[in-house]
Amino acid sequence: MGRKFSNLLNTGLILCFFIFVSLFQSYAISQGSSPALPDPMTSDLDINVTTKTPKAGEEATIDVNVWNLGIIDVKDVEVHFYEEDNLIGAERIDVPVTRQWEKTTIDSSGDVGWSTSIGLDSKHGVHIIFRDNTNSLLKYAYRSSGGNWETFIIDDTTEIGFSTSLAIDINDGIHISYIDRTNAVLKYAYRSNGGNWVYENATGDQANNSISIAIDNDFGVHISYGRSSDATLKYAYKPKGGTWSNQSIDSETFTGGENSIAIDNMDGVHVSYWNMDEYELKYAYKPKGGTWSTSIIDSDGNVGQDPSIGVDSQGGVHVAYEDLTNWDLKYAYKPKGGSWISYPLDSEGSQGVTPSLYVDDHDGVHIAYGDNSNVTLKYTFKPKGGEWTINTIDSDGRVGYFISMEVDEENRVHISYYDYLKKDLKYSKGTIEHGMTKCSIKWTPTIAGPRNITVRLDENNTMEESDETNNEGTIMMDVLPSDLALIEISPHSVMVAAGDVQQFNATCYDIFGNLLDIEPVWEANGGGNLDQAGEYSAKFAGSWYIYANRSGVSGSATINVTAGPLAIIELSPSEATLNIEDTLQFTTKGYDEFNNVVPFIAIWDLNGGGSIDQNGAFKAQDGGVWMVYSNFSNLSDNATVTILFPDTDGDGQRDDIDPDDDGDGFTDVDEIHAGTDPLDPDSIPKKPISITTETQLWFLLPFIIIIMIVVIVILNSRRK
Repeated sequence: MGRKFSNLLNTGLILCFFIFVSLFQSYAISQGSSPALPDPMTSDLDINVTTKTPKAGEEATIDVNVWNLGIIDVKDVEVHFYEEDNLIGAERIDVPVTRQWEKTTIDSSGDVGWSTSIGLDSKHGVHIIFRDNTNSLLKYAYRSSGGNWETFIIDDTTEIGFSTSLAIDINDGIHISYIDRTNAVLKYAYRSNGGNWVYENATGDQANNSISIAIDNDFGVHISYGRSSDATLKYAYKPKGGTWSNQSIDSETFTGGENSIAIDNMDGVHVSYWNMDEYELKYAYKPKGGTWSTSIIDSDGNVGQDPSIGVDSQGGVHVAYEDLTNWDLKYAYKPKGGSWISYPLDSEGSQGVTPSLYVDDHDGVHIAYGDNSNVTLKYTFKPKGGEWTINTIDSDGRVGYFISMEVDEENRVHISYYDYLKKDLKYSKGTIEHGMTKCSIKWTPTIAGPRNITVRLDENNTMEESDETNNEGTIMMDVLPSDLALIEISPHSVMVAAGDVQQFNATCYDIFGNLLDIEPVWEANGGGNLDQAGEYSAKFAGSWYIYANRSGVSGSATINVTAGPLAIIELSPSEATLNIEDTLQFTTKGYDEFNNVVPFIAIWDLNGGGSIDQNGAFKAQDGGVWMVYSNFSNLSDNATVTILFPDTDGDGQRDDIDPDDDGDGFTDVDEIHAGTDPLDPDSIPKKPISITTETQLWFLLPFIIIIMIVVIVILNSRRK
């Protein structure tokens, strides 16, 4: 925004002011000057890794470009390289800087260059409006990128352009506000990109010589201005396609003399202004759709003249202004949600005439201002997080008045200003060619994966410390693992039962212990089936080895397979033939589904024929065919036992149906009557009786006769 002495012009005291400036300059020179503010070096690091993604154990080259963002050469800077927090190298360098300022006289046709205001379009075209004081005209100067300056008359109405303000929207539409002093009217002119100028009155109020314009994200136009009738601070607003409306920002008298407006990225409106009655700097804020609130920024002495305001990307508010008590350039800052802090930026002599402040795309703060002691144009800059640096831009003539400044996206500074001695409109373009020095180190990483490589500057105590964030840079380097050196299998040793499934996992490492994403080939020496996903299905009891192989590297693990759950019982012998009183030892074995032996304690049982104990010992007692059982839980097996009947004399007849078991010629009955052993052929009756059939008949004859006589006697007795 242009900064001007319009309040003095209103009162007709401009000539007296210039005389005072000249006298004060002579006094300041005769008294000498204080030392200049320190010029600390600030820096930025642009880190480029020139090697391909390295492997662990391979040498990598890290190239670093160290840029000097300050205004002085820097000597003997030590660059430290860190991997995480470990120092891996260092190098000492010098970092020079060059400053190139292009100074041009735009218009010298009379007394021109009052109330300048500058703006930049998207194609790097430069636009300036200014007052032609000789002809009382409002003029416009334009230079396309790489072109020549052209000047045009915008408004030739009498007494035009004592205060001007220019803003360019994102579509390169040009918006101008200025004062028609004859009618005390705030005027507004607009030209679309490639279109014609359109003029209108922005307010019905009488406006004085201090105005400021800004455009919001929706192309709404905002103007702060002082009302001449009561010197209060007012605000005019016109939405896109709408009509003008007016509001009061501060109704206190003498608050509308000098003001500056800015719009934040949320379309909040910020205004800094001078309370001429209280000699204080004030601030007003209105959120989008909200109402105005006001506060005091600085009231220490006679402060607040020619304020210039800007808002950074975080909502922080910055203001540059004059301190007429101490003749200093002052600066105030309020972070979003915070409180104001203010301090002098340049106190050497009389400083801070018509300052113009601009916040660049990186939140760096630029201020152009006049040095009243030396009648020169000066410039100070503070990168985000850095320190202020000061430079003299133009000392040819008596320059440093009616200053307006903007900064483009390439950090080039554009300043319009008035040369009081030559009565010319001047322009300076500052292209700061930041010095760059390249340094590099060789580094052999051992840890794979994303690695933070941090580069820090150590200035060797030769100059003021810069903010740490400007002296440090970090990149992420993705280090690849080295070649395969080790394969570990987990679990390393495990016991499972047949029928179980065991998952093995292989972890591959390089020689430095970095993990490798490699799939090995799986093998097993037996005991089950192993697939290529490392899943082992156990079948056969025993101790087995699992192998994971790749590229000549092998890892191994041990798996001990035990028998699975009991599935089968086998009884032995499965059949047997015994004699009574014989004994037989039965045994039983258990097996799982894979025929692995499963120890168990059998429960023995039988359905007769003898007895069996719980150790499987059987004793035959009764002849016949019998079953012996081995049982466990719901499992069982059986054996058939045939117990033979005895045949003592071996005549093929069992003793139970043979009348003469021992074949000694005596029936078992006779021998039992005789008291001899019917099963022992040597045990026979002592007087054997030999009776033939004939002998038996004669022996029975007496008995038969007796019986017949008895029968006859009985029959005869009945007849009588």
